[in-house]
Amino acid sequence: MLRNREFRQFTILFSLIAAINVTLGFVINKEAGILTIVSVIAFGTAFFVFTKDRYKSISQISDQIDRVLHNDDHLYISESDEGELSILQSEITKMTMRIREQNDALKKKKTSCRFAS
Repeated sequence: MLRNREFRQFTILFSLIAAINVTLGFVINKEAGILTIVSVIAFGTAFFVFTKDRYKSISQISDQIDRVLHNDDHLYISESDEGELSILQSEITKMTMRIREQNDALKKKKTSCRFAS
């Protein structure tokens, strides 16, 4: 994930904001500083877990596309929850089915042309 420029930028920005807030929390008092640290860790962990899961789903979709491009007959894209990845998976499945239908039609046409000659 750190190879992704946007993720790196977000991480740097998040760290900067977190450091400022933790510092301000401790300026107010010790308990506010501790609460700020706990909050930063909780929000950072939640973001990291969700982002890692999203990247994993994107990687799986990419692998499936690669299989289709290399003529693998089996396409399996697991269903995601509602959202952008679910829509993307649905569109890729439709596209793959359409490509296969066109490929089958071309094979039939080619076979019928051979017999006609």
